[in-house]
Amino acid sequence: MYGDAHEILYEMLKIMEIGEVKTKVMFNSNLSYKQLTRYFDLLETRGLIKKEIVEGKEI
Repeated sequence: MYGDAHEILYEMLKIMEIGEVKTKVMFNSNLSYKQLTRYFDLLETRGLIKKEIVEGKEI
């Protein structure tokens, strides 16, 4: 997926809404790990997501 930051964030939130782990979000959004981390930090800073550990995996 390519697009502006708003489209990428929207796609990420859609994928996370169904409870997918970070790896699936990264692959489904077509992002590098560095990009994924930057977007996750942005979403967390704005209070749109929070980190949770489920069965040893960060979601």
